[in-house]
Amino acid sequence: MNWLTFPDVGEPVQASTGLSGAKTKKPARAGLFAYRTIEIVQLGALRLMRLRDATDKWIKPQITGNGLLHSGLALYRHACMELLAVTAIRFLAIVMTGLALIAPGAHVFELLRKMALPEPQYHIVQDIYRGWWIVGLLLPAALIANAALAIALKDDGSARGLAIGAAALLLINLVVFAVWTLPVNRVTSDWTVHLPDWEALRRQWEYSHAVNAVITLAAFCASTLAALHRPSWP
Repeated sequence: MNWLTFPDVGEPVQASTGLSGAKTKKPARAGLFAYRTIEIVQLGALRLMRLRDATDKWIKPQITGNGLLHSGLALYRHACMELLAVTAIRFLAIVMTGLALIAPGAHVFELLRKMALPEPQYHIVQDIYRGWWIVGLLLPAALIANAALAIALKDDGSARGLAIGAAALLLINLVVFAVWTLPVNRVTSDWTVHLPDWEALRRQWEYSHAVNAVITLAAFCASTLAALHRPSWP
């Protein structure tokens, strides 16, 4: 009689020898085959469990980490694009408002000398303003830029208030031009027609431009302060 001990089972299997060996050889082989089958199944199950553990330990964290990395990169790109857009709006608000200040400022510097000119010379000087309507387009452009700046600075109350103030001042500028300056241009056909009350029309025209210069300067200051303002975090 031989004893066959299978690993991990711990129970000996009795095998017959001699004449009875022929009868027991087949069952012993069948038992060994069954044991090997069970061992293979157990080994496969063990490998599956190890694979699952390795997946939980290494693969899933890597997937989650990569997902977090991609999400972080996406948020970083979005923040960079938003910062770039706000910076561009700040820049445009300052530049457009500064350009809108050029024409009214020129009128202020010319005011004293032009008010002393006689009628013929004054009409000659007024001819230099032909085509300045293109410069006038800078005012609504600056208004739009400051309105956009006010929207972009929604999280900064002080800067937003300054941007709204700049936009409001530019709107007042357009109102002053429409109420006082534009009617004189129409009556005089852009100073190509000589009228008896030309001195009163000149005062209205020149002083309205001077007032608009002060308004535009205030708008430029407000726009610049709004663009350069940085919120103070607690």
